[in-house]
Amino acid sequence: MEDVVAGTPLLEAHTADGELRLTAAAAWTAPHAAELERRVEEFALNPPADGGATIDMQGVERFDTYGALLLVKLARLLKARGQPLRVTALADRYQGLLHELQRIEPAAGEASRGGNGILAPLEWLGRGASDVGRILANLVNMVGALAVAILAVLARPATFRLTSAVHQLDRVAWQAVPIILLITFLIGGIISNRASSTFASSVPTTMWSTWSAFSCCVRLGSSSSPSWWRVAPAARTPPSSGP
Repeated sequence: MEDVVAGTPLLEAHTADGELRLTAAAAWTAPHAAELERRVEEFALNPPADGGATIDMQGVERFDTYGALLLVKLARLLKARGQPLRVTALADRYQGLLHELQRIEPAAGEASRGGNGILAPLEWLGRGASDVGRILANLVNMVGALAVAILAVLARPATFRLTSAVHQLDRVAWQAVPIILLITFLIGGIISNRASSTFASSVPTTMWSTWSAFSCCVRLGSSSSPSWWRVAPAARTPPSSGP
């Protein structure tokens, strides 16, 4: 049995009645990340028993987000091998942190770690199809809720509040027109500016001059009037094609 050194993470394992018994001690914190991860992967990938698993956290002195993440990772790796992990004797002040991290879904890379590389594209495709299906389900849910609301108003017209509807339309529609116009103008100006720079040497002179003049108009917001008159002649002059 190893000695518990203060501040050094410790994870030991033994079997009893066909069950994997893990004992944690010391500090499960970010400064000891490398040692913790090495031990967690060692016990998760090469478990000495085939039955259930229990980890005793009574000896843990410090426990932060990284330690909780590793504990959750250990539980998920063991569960994938058919060994559900039961956490015992964790201090009450750390229970909330562990529960919050247990609610986080594992990343796709972590879930597929150690799997067959040939099946990885199929797994990616399946996850993509699942995400698309979830988005479509949310869209159908929104359309259905809107339809239910409209039908409820048609069934009981007295419940429709015209003043509230006009107020909401004013906030989300009419008051949004200026920012929409501004964003549209800026995006168009950026596209025209990049196009004038890219195609200046490969398009006819008339077209290039038109692009350049429009790009100069876009810069009016940050240029003074004399600067515009200095730039305008350059915009009407096509680039030199060489000697």
